[in-house]
Amino acid sequence: MLPYLCDKTCATIHPMTTFGLILAGGKSSRFQGTDKSWLEWNGLPLIEHVINRIQPQVDEILISANRDIDKYQALGFTVISDLTDELLGPLAGIRATMSYIDNQFPVTDDTNLLTAPCDMPLIPKNLKTLLSDSQFDKQVCVAKDSQRIQPLVALIPMALQKHLTHFLDSGQRKVEQWILDTNPHIIDLSKYSNSFYNVNDLSELRNLDAMHEPKNNSKELNP
Repeated sequence: MLPYLCDKTCATIHPMTTFGLILAGGKSSRFQGTDKSWLEWNGLPLIEHVINRIQPQVDEILISANRDIDKYQALGFTVISDLTDELLGPLAGIRATMSYIDNQFPVTDDTNLLTAPCDMPLIPKNLKTLLSDSQFDKQVCVAKDSQRIQPLVALIPMALQKHLTHFLDSGQRKVEQWILDTNPHIIDLSKYSNSFYNVNDLSELRNLDAMHEPKNNSKELNP
């Protein structure tokens, strides 16, 4: 299935509130350049596990990627590449996606991005609910596990588009630093810590089978 694109005129018929952004634009340097999105676990590529968990929570899935574009498009979703060829990291993918949304859809104060990395196949099926339960107006809500915040797992208001552009234009690149600069609301999801297990090398891929999700992670979004 080819990605469906529409302009702002047709989007007003079905206004979008939450876009799910799967971040797959990295170099996968620990895999010698092999794109870890396509590493298989339990019969599916890692990215498909993430999509299957995020898609029911959002109005539309978008994928941030800078190579193998045709392969990502074959998943049936719009693929957005960075605005430059410099590969400036995940924030560049978020900025490009914000620009795409701003051009293609009507944006309101309620429009936001639910971000997730492509290598986190146990990400909570009720992530949006967990983050939005405490969402402050125009404030990033970011997940924190038992050890640290997870800067790529966040609910990000579109209202912060200019703030992000200024941050990147100043030469800064670190996702966590930008998140902290926005004065985020940090959501303690310590009991879901295993759900934020991400795969950085082959040993971590093998360890996935030993991970266990909390029972609450299987709850439906709309009880």
